[in-house]
Amino acid sequence: MSTTQQGQIIFEQTCMRAGVLLSTSYESMASQIIFIILFGKLLHTALRRLYIPRLLSDIFHAKFVQEGKKTQVAIVIAKVQYIRDIFQVRLGLFFGRFGNSMFSIYFFALGLEMDPFAVFDPPGKDGYIAYAGMISTLAITAICQKALVNNKVGLFAENSVRANLGLGTALAATGSPLLTRLITELKLSKTAAGQAAVRAGIFSDMIATSLMCIGNLIFHDDSMLSDSEQWKHPFYVAGIVAEIITLMVVSQWVLNKINEHNPEGRPIKGIYITGLVVAVLFVCFLDERLHMDVNLAGFMVGLALPREGRVSRVLINNLNFFLNSVILPLYLVNVCLSIRHSELHMNPKVNLVINMPLLWPKLLISIAIGTVGKILGTVMTARFYGMKWLDSVALGQLLSIKGYYHIFCAYEAWNHLIINDTTFLALLCMIVITSAITPLVGYGIAAWARRKARSQLMGLQFHKSGTELRIMMGLQGPQNLPIALTLVEAIRWTKESGNLTLYAIDMIELTERAAATLVKGEGSEAVEVTDEEVMDMRNQIGEALEAFQQESNDGIKVRRLLAISSFEYMDRDICICAEDVLQHAPCTVGIMVDRGFGHINQGSLSLVGKNIVVVFIGGWDDREALTVASHMSQHPAIKLTVVRFLPDVVARARDNVRSKMSLNLNQSFTSHEELQMQADDEFFAEFYKQHIANKEVGYVEKHVADGAELVMELRALESQYELFVVGKGRDRKSILTDGLDDWAECPELGPVGDVVASSEFSTTASALIIQQYDARKHYNVIDEEFMPF
Repeated sequence: MSTTQQGQIIFEQTCMRAGVLLSTSYESMASQIIFIILFGKLLHTALRRLYIPRLLSDIFHAKFVQEGKKTQVAIVIAKVQYIRDIFQVRLGLFFGRFGNSMFSIYFFALGLEMDPFAVFDPPGKDGYIAYAGMISTLAITAICQKALVNNKVGLFAENSVRANLGLGTALAATGSPLLTRLITELKLSKTAAGQAAVRAGIFSDMIATSLMCIGNLIFHDDSMLSDSEQWKHPFYVAGIVAEIITLMVVSQWVLNKINEHNPEGRPIKGIYITGLVVAVLFVCFLDERLHMDVNLAGFMVGLALPREGRVSRVLINNLNFFLNSVILPLYLVNVCLSIRHSELHMNPKVNLVINMPLLWPKLLISIAIGTVGKILGTVMTARFYGMKWLDSVALGQLLSIKGYYHIFCAYEAWNHLIINDTTFLALLCMIVITSAITPLVGYGIAAWARRKARSQLMGLQFHKSGTELRIMMGLQGPQNLPIALTLVEAIRWTKESGNLTLYAIDMIELTERAAATLVKGEGSEAVEVTDEEVMDMRNQIGEALEAFQQESNDGIKVRRLLAISSFEYMDRDICICAEDVLQHAPCTVGIMVDRGFGHINQGSLSLVGKNIVVVFIGGWDDREALTVASHMSQHPAIKLTVVRFLPDVVARARDNVRSKMSLNLNQSFTSHEELQMQADDEFFAEFYKQHIANKEVGYVEKHVADGAELVMELRALESQYELFVVGKGRDRKSILTDGLDDWAECPELGPVGDVVASSEFSTTASALIIQQYDARKHYNVIDEEFMPF
C-alpha cells in the first residue's frame, strides 16, 4: 500500500470520527435544549397557581451560575455547577451564534401588536398616565445623576448622554406582555385600574422602545465602525428610515393581497407565512448591515407592518406561543451562562448575589428610579382624573412591573460596558423584586374589588317595576345559547317589556396558546384573544345574539363581555367554583341543568307548550324562585304551576316539639324562623292574589311528613313538567327537608336542588336552582377565580 493511499485512508477515518463526534454533539445539544424547555414549562405550571409571572419562573430555572469550587451565584439556592459543566460546552456554540439575535423575535412580535399612528392621536387618560410615568422616571434619573456616576455606588461605567438617557428610557418602560397576562389571570380587566394599566403599559412600551431605537441610531458605538465608515453613518440612518417608510407602504398592499387569497374560515397557506417570515428576516439582516442592532430592527419592522388583518393575527398568535415556550427561556439561559465568576470579581465565599458588596446601594437607586419614579407620575395624573388614592398607587405599582425587555436592556448595556458588573446584577434583582411584588398588589386590588360591602338589595324580589332588569349569562360556546336564550325569552315578558339588558359573557379557557394571543382590547374590554378558533366561536355567538335581539323587536339590549379563565382540573374544581359563585355573586344566581328545555324548532326558539313547575317550601331562595316564576307567568306560551309543600299533621307535631326544645336553647334562632315563616306567608299571599287568583298560574298544595315523602312527590311530578324551578334553601331549617343534606351529591345546590339536578331524578326534565343575593353575609373564600365585579 502506497503512502498516498495510507494518507487517504487516515484522512477518511479522521473525517468519519469528526462526523460522528459532530453528530453526537448536535444530538446532545438538542436534547439539552429540549430539557431546558420542558423544565421551564413544568416549573411555570407549578408556580402559575401562585400568580407568579412567567418571567420569574424562567429566571428560577435559568439560574445564575459562576465558576469556582462548589460555589454559585443563584437567585434561588441551588447547587447546579454540574449543569453548567454539562451545558456550557455544547450550548456555547448555539448561544454564541444565535443568543444575541434571538430576542429580535420578541421585539418583532411586540411591534406587530402596536399601532404607531396612535402616537399622533390626541392622548386620552391612559396616554397621559403613560406620559406622566415616563417623564417622572426620566426626571428622577436626572435628579440622581450625581449618584449614578459615583465611583463607589454609581450604576454607570461611563458618564455619557447615552448612558443616562438609556437607563431612564429603559426603566420608564413597562413589561406590558407580563402585565396583560397578569391582569387577565387576576380578573382585573373589568376594573378601572386594570383597564388603565393595560392600555397605559402598552403605550409606554411603544414610546420607550421607539426612543431606544432612535437612540441606537444616534448614539452608535464608534468602536463598531471603522474610520472610513464614520462619515457614512448619516447615510446609514437615512437608509434605515427610507426602508421603514417603504415597508409601511408596501406591506399594507402585500398583506391585503394575502388576506384576499386566504378568506376567513379557511387555514392560511403555509407558503404565504413562510414567505412573509423570510422577507422579515431579510429586512432585519439589511438593517444589521446598516449598523443597527438586529433586535431593535425587529421591533421597527414589526411596527411598520399593519396590526389589523388575518395574517397579522396569525403571526402574533404563533410567534407569542413560540416565544413563551422556546425563545424567552433559552434567552434567559444565554444571559445566565454569560455571567462569569471571574468577571464579577467576587469573593469565593460569597454564595448569593444579594450578599455582594455595594449591591444594596445600587439596588435602592435602581428601585428609586424604576419604581418610585413611575408611581409618582402615575399617582399625580390618576388623581387629576379623579381616581382614588389607593387605586392610583396600585395603578402605579402595576405599571412599574419589569419584564424581558428590561433584562435585554441591562444585558446589552453590560456587554457594551455602559454599566458595570454589580450594576447589572442590581438591575436583575430589581426586575425580580418588581415582578414578585406586582402580583401581590394585583391580588390586593382583586380582593378589594370583590369584597366591597354592598348594602343594596339585589334580588329580583326587590326589583322595582319600570326599572332596567339586567341578566348576565355565561357562555362556553354556541351550544349554550339555546337554553340561555330560552330562559331570557321566558323572563322578559313583563308588563314593562323592553327594560331588559342581557350581558353575555364569553368564557374562554386560558390555555398557553390563548394566553399567547392576548392583546389590548377595544372599548370596555382591557384584553382580547386573537386566536382564530376563539374568534370564530365569538362570531357565531355574536350572530346568534344579534338575531335574537332582532326577533325581540329590539325589546332586549345585548352587551358582550369576555371572561378569560383557566379550566384546569375542571372535573375536580367545578363544585368549588360553583360554591364560590354562589357565595360571592352580588345578584341572584341561577344554575341550569339542561335536559332539552332549550331546543330549537325550525331555527327559532320555541316555548310553545312548555310546562314549568315552581317548588315552594319557604325561605329567601324560594321567594326568589317564585319571583322568577312571576316573570315567566306572563309569557303567553308557558304553562306555569306552583307546588307548595306544607307539613302534614305528623310533621307539624314533630316541628312543635323541636320548636320547644330550640326555644329553651336559642330563643333568637326561633324568632328568626318565625320571621321567615311570616315573610313566606305574606309573600305567597301577595303572589296568590296577583297570579293564581286570576287563573294565570296553576296551583297545587301538597302535605308531606318528611324529606322522603317530599322526594316521592317530586318524582311523581317528573313526567308532567319540562322545567323545575327551585330555591337553594340557604338557612332554611324546614322539617320537610330533614335528612336530605346527609346524602346530597351536590350540597351547594341545596337539598331540593340536589334532588332535581340528579341524573337519577329525570332524563327529560331540566332544573333551575335559584339563590338570592344576601348582602348581610360576609364570606372568606380562597379560590375567587370566577368572581364578577
